[in-house]
Amino acid sequence: MNKAARLILFYAAAFLQGVCLVVLPGAADIIKQADQNGISSEQYGWFTIPLIVGVIAVSFTMSFLPSSPLARMSPGKLFRLGAAVDAAFLGLLALSRLTLGQPLLSLGVFLAAQLMLGMGFSLLVSVLNTQVIALYPARSHTVLTGMHATLGIGAAAAPLLVNAAAASGSWQLAPALSALLFLVLILLPFGMSAPTAASARADAASQRLPAGAWFFLAAIVLYGIVEAIVAYWSVDMLKNERGLDAAEAKLALSLFWFAVTLGRLAASAAALYLSSRAVYLLSAPLVIGCLAAVALAPGANAWSMQLLFAALGFGASWFFPFSISLSIERYPRHEAALSALALAALMAGYGIGPPAIAAGLSAKLTTLSGAFAIAAIFGLLYGLAALRAATMRHTTAEATP
Repeated sequence: MNKAARLILFYAAAFLQGVCLVVLPGAADIIKQADQNGISSEQYGWFTIPLIVGVIAVSFTMSFLPSSPLARMSPGKLFRLGAAVDAAFLGLLALSRLTLGQPLLSLGVFLAAQLMLGMGFSLLVSVLNTQVIALYPARSHTVLTGMHATLGIGAAAAPLLVNAAAASGSWQLAPALSALLFLVLILLPFGMSAPTAASARADAASQRLPAGAWFFLAAIVLYGIVEAIVAYWSVDMLKNERGLDAAEAKLALSLFWFAVTLGRLAASAAALYLSSRAVYLLSAPLVIGCLAAVALAPGANAWSMQLLFAALGFGASWFFPFSISLSIERYPRHEAALSALALAALMAGYGIGPPAIAAGLSAKLTTLSGAFAIAAIFGLLYGLAALRAATMRHTTAEATP
């Protein structure tokens, strides 16, 4: 399989990974219905806990335990293992149809599925990050951002796929068909262009990450909290506090993810002419402004909310891939560790944001609109951490591959 074909395969895997990330939030209003799975809002808020456990366990194992079986696997085996675990996640979602009317059993199935998602996401995307760069090292920024844009297309498509499947009789058809596509990718013959994971992980594990790298990772955690609040609580907020119907609310979330994709492509092009650091630092101010507008606009109609969510997605779009590319550009000898740990940092944010909001709602300390005001505060914090990461001096030794 030639380089172009492999890149297409990697982008297809990224698309399916994007579907995985948002397919369950896209069905949130369905699984909460009493005649469906009967999941409460508080239980839904804790769905991210097994997700973060799976991501962090895999990421830290690959980054800091070079003698572990995962660290010794070749990139090809890691790719197939990640795809298989993602397929298992989707299979569990499909099987949730068998637990209708059984809230506790449904909860167990969804929590197990989220653990699978965390592990599959970490395995697959950490490999994809390094593989697309290895294919086209001279165009690393473009191909990496393009890969994450493709992931965003999958995320944007997920709520629409769920709606279409639900209209045909069962939302579980969406994860079932996606699982079959993952199995097709697993069976395709292809090679990897990067060296085996073992040597890269061993080298990363033998060296401490520079302080500047940790600021990049801290910024990603804080950004992850913002993205998770938007991903997990938008539909509920728009329906219950802005008066949108289910279709209008889901369209707003889809527009957010579509704008994430378009924004990543636009930022990739802008970085050819502008300072990548300047583009990187522009994200937080845009996100803060949009979140504040969402939180403070109770009388807004459907189209204005949808427009705000599109603007929010555009502003947030490039922050995560630029965090990876800029951190690797500054600290190339830590490429493998940063690729894996960036995913752990993002999912750490996902593990913090929704449960915290769920706890606040349960204790009546906040409203769903208030959750978006809280997200704006975290937008300010990730902007400050990103500013520190991007302007911090680093030594020649740290930057030498």
